[in-house]
Amino acid sequence: MKPENFKLQAELAYQNGDLATAATACQQAIQLNPHQASLYSLLGQVLWDMGKTAAAQRCYEQWRQMPPEIVAINPEAVAYFDKANTLAVQGKLSEAVANYEQALHLEPNYAAAWVNLGIIQRKLGNLDGAIRCYRRACAVNTNLVDAYYSLSNAWAEKGEITKAIACCIQALEIKPDFEPAYSNLQYLLLQQGKINSAFPCALHILPVEVLQEFYPELFQMVDNDDTEGRSIRQYIHNATTIYLKPPKTIDENLHGSFKWRRYIYPSTFIAQLPSGRAWGDAYTAAVITADDKLLSEVARGSAELILTSRKLPHPTHVEGNLAFLSVRGGNTYYHWMADLLPKFELLHLGGIDISTIDYFAVNSADLLYQRQSVELLGIDPKKIIPSSQYPHITAKNLIVPSLPGNQGIMTQWGAEFLRRQFLPVADTNRNFPEKIYISRQSASYRRVVNESEVVDFLGKLGFVCVRMEMMSFAEQVAMFAGAKVIVAPHGAGLTNTVFCEAGTKVIEMFARQSVSINYWLIAELVGIDYYYLLADGLDKYYFQRGEDKPPCNHPLYEDIYVNISRLGDILRLAGVGS
Repeated sequence: MKPENFKLQAELAYQNGDLATAATACQQAIQLNPHQASLYSLLGQVLWDMGKTAAAQRCYEQWRQMPPEIVAINPEAVAYFDKANTLAVQGKLSEAVANYEQALHLEPNYAAAWVNLGIIQRKLGNLDGAIRCYRRACAVNTNLVDAYYSLSNAWAEKGEITKAIACCIQALEIKPDFEPAYSNLQYLLLQQGKINSAFPCALHILPVEVLQEFYPELFQMVDNDDTEGRSIRQYIHNATTIYLKPPKTIDENLHGSFKWRRYIYPSTFIAQLPSGRAWGDAYTAAVITADDKLLSEVARGSAELILTSRKLPHPTHVEGNLAFLSVRGGNTYYHWMADLLPKFELLHLGGIDISTIDYFAVNSADLLYQRQSVELLGIDPKKIIPSSQYPHITAKNLIVPSLPGNQGIMTQWGAEFLRRQFLPVADTNRNFPEKIYISRQSASYRRVVNESEVVDFLGKLGFVCVRMEMMSFAEQVAMFAGAKVIVAPHGAGLTNTVFCEAGTKVIEMFARQSVSINYWLIAELVGIDYYYLLADGLDKYYFQRGEDKPPCNHPLYEDIYVNISRLGDILRLAGVGS
């Protein structure tokens, strides 16, 4: 076994509190690679937690004695660097420059110091000097994302938009989930009038055409040929069609998003890729064959960038069978439920014995609902590898279930799976309200700006305001299973309507420019009585308050201004209230 395998085993064991296994794995890794400084640091932490302080101190001492090129740079240079940072915060820019230069005199390859010196030079109006600093940082450390991002900002300020865009792409090569780079790309592409390319960037997707135009060296490596011949596939579901009833509304005309009369779900499959590799983060999922071909059917987000990047962190290798389940958006509740969890059912339907799978890669296991839902499925937490910590991974045998359907769209069999698995374990020890309003006030976007007014109005009709983040997973399942009427702005809380009884009334509220069919489709699958309400424009709300409307980088993130009179009208249409 390779040292990185033992390191992974040690980190996962430490995460799960198994200190003895972690210590043994660290020691085995050190035997194979005694020059890897991080192993001594990790072993020191494990031994310290075990109460073996003397042994831990020896590990830390060994770590500190590692050669400077492996562990750190000149300590005196670090001192000047820290002092310069403090001076910069205090606004003493000239003194900060002198200390950064002193640090670089002692350590010419100090990439972070070059970046920070460039930032100060830019503040002092020396844009060309800043660009020279950033370029030096990129030369010293070709994997420093801040260097490319800062250089992008400087090129943009100089009016070199093409160079700025290329630097953003280079930053994403290193860190594909680096959100500021996507924001910059959106702004830069809009400056060039490339509206259709700019909008995906707001959703953290690097369009292929942008890669082709601004970074042709990388685009030449893109190969999206069908990979069916390079992987072993087992098809589970054929393509299926469901027929839809129109939702109910108080508007004279149905919104265009709801004019679908049927929806076609794609076929599903399980692919097995010997020596395959995968990448998973909040915005991208990519699976790549041993001969570097993209499994295009499961590729989402900036998958082509993953295929072509030369600067991703070295993949962690796992011996044995690894089921790669991570999905774009899988760090959020809706995509976890609709896109990720049903993949466990695909494994079951494919006849794969879960006990034969050594590890499961999922987006993360930090949130309560993630841990609780996986445990309720009978999955050993020690087998979970979070992509948030190990985004780039290879396996002797990579097992990849397809998406249950189209990205973000729940399927009939997926809904049945969730109900079958989780309704029996719902928390029935509490009495939950039958009329609920789901608040998004803790969210960073798509909030109801006049929520206090909405809550006051609904409270008079017997509604109770609830916040999903304050409840356990089992409590959420139970509350929705017993609910009779649900009012909510568009958001992940409505995912739980999959647990509602047929006939439950659901009223979903939208900003006019961000209507989505996700929860209407769930309503059709479950038999819910579904209504929708379009909000008033935010311009009116902020004009009445004498305030400027805050900027919003994509219509999907727009806040919601609820017209109370219209809310009353749709409640009456639903037979709720007077």
